[in-house]
Amino acid sequence: MSRSNYSASNYSIIPLRRTISAHQPNANRDLPNFYSVIFHDEVIHVTVAKKAAHVNQWISRICRVHCRCPHCKLIVGLDTEWRPSFVRGQEHDVAILQICVGQQCLIYQLLHTDCIPASLHEFLADPQHTFYGVGVREDVRKLFRSHGLAVKNITDLNELINGEDEDEYKPIGLKKMASTVLGKEMMKPLRVTLSKWHSLNLSFAQIEYAAIDAFVSFQIAVSLCSSTVN
Repeated sequence: MSRSNYSASNYSIIPLRRTISAHQPNANRDLPNFYSVIFHDEVIHVTVAKKAAHVNQWISRICRVHCRCPHCKLIVGLDTEWRPSFVRGQEHDVAILQICVGQQCLIYQLLHTDCIPASLHEFLADPQHTFYGVGVREDVRKLFRSHGLAVKNITDLNELINGEDEDEYKPIGLKKMASTVLGKEMMKPLRVTLSKWHSLNLSFAQIEYAAIDAFVSFQIAVSLCSSTVN
């Protein structure tokens, strides 16, 4: 697939309308926290979880809706965040895993979990699921090194854009890709990019940033895969 098929000149870029609506964090620690993040005209339903049981519930709900037959193929947006390092050669463990299907996004705080559930291992290793992102191979490498989570099928979104001409084009970031493929502006403020992702309680800005990254990865994957089929 030629990258020129997704020229930004084919779109009028839509300015980003940034809104996050939070159900008040639960006083009951046995419940996850839920948020609604607005990205342009789309509402992302976000579950922020620390407990394995909450991850189980999210995966069960996704599979019940989207995996009704054994051979159903699932597109999943994937991203990770970790504590920034300012020392050469220092690498911190992955702090959060974001996965998105449709308008449902899970933000899993791996550094604060009681345990990693078998359902997540199975979901990531399912041969019918393909996980998409920009720089996803590095995300997956760090995810396995940090937490022993292996992702079976991955595709970098740059590979979908460049196709067989990957040597001709340089990889582009998610922000530029959102503009090029979706025609939508995406904000990635450095103060959030380099924030304390290992914190026990994520800020609204972090939740918005993390959810939009995974959601946009999902949307771009759907768009590019549909164009390939057509």
